[in-house]
Amino acid sequence: MMKKTCDGWHLYAVDYCLSAKEQGFGVYALPMEIYHLSRGADNKKKFQSIRGPLPDEYYEILDKLIKKYSDMYTRIYTTCGDWSTSYPAVLQRSYYMQRLIVHLDKIFNSRSNL
Repeated sequence: MMKKTCDGWHLYAVDYCLSAKEQGFGVYALPMEIYHLSRGADNKKKFQSIRGPLPDEYYEILDKLIKKYSDMYTRIYTTCGDWSTSYPAVLQRSYYMQRLIVHLDKIFNSRSNL
């Protein structure tokens, strides 16, 4: 029986796959295009993040996954990035934001030099 870790939308499939792998099942990603029939978030404010490009709920659930799987994996791979199980999500979030700012700064500075 799998222990429920994700109490929201984010990362539920990652938790499901890692739990299945832990029980000896094969887990695979298929390289294919998909069409997602969704209007997206009805309440955009609910999904806006104060401290980064991903919603706060994402990092809360990520922290739970890090605690759950840190003894089995050194990294957790997701569609939104790969995360170390050695550090809490809050530190990785800060590092991600720092990298994003440096990247955006390079883009905008290169455009201003044209």
